[in-house]
Amino acid sequence: MSCLYKLISDVDQRLIDVLFDDLAISVSAPIRLPMPHLPELRSLAEKWLNQIGEMAGLDNIVALSSMSRRTLTRTFKKETGMSVGKWRQLARLMTGIEMLSEGKSVTETAMFLGYDSISSFVTLCKRLTDMSPKAMAESTLLQK
Repeated sequence: MSCLYKLISDVDQRLIDVLFDDLAISVSAPIRLPMPHLPELRSLAEKWLNQIGEMAGLDNIVALSSMSRRTLTRTFKKETGMSVGKWRQLARLMTGIEMLSEGKSVTETAMFLGYDSISSFVTLCKRLTDMSPKAMAESTLLQK
């Protein structure tokens, strides 16, 4: 009988393999932007997405709807699970990731999304993803 020295037992190796599989799934899982189901809110959300660089203030959005500000914000949160502000940030971030993965520059992306400065966009990316826009672009390019 030959003696093979194993640093890791078979059980440990299987556990490590499962952990790496789980990690790969969580890293590559797509970010999903929840859309409201209520037709009026869905229509507003689609308008925001189509004019993402012109992010009008909430009062301007309320003026487009038949709802009061309070009703709109409460209903939007109930429908999407997040506040209007957080939803809009996520929408901008997702659009930014898509643009960066298509090879657009950080400057071009930030300006298209309506940021006053590139540093505002960089700060948002780092705060929400713990990655710089350049790192996000590289990671999304590797996944394609």
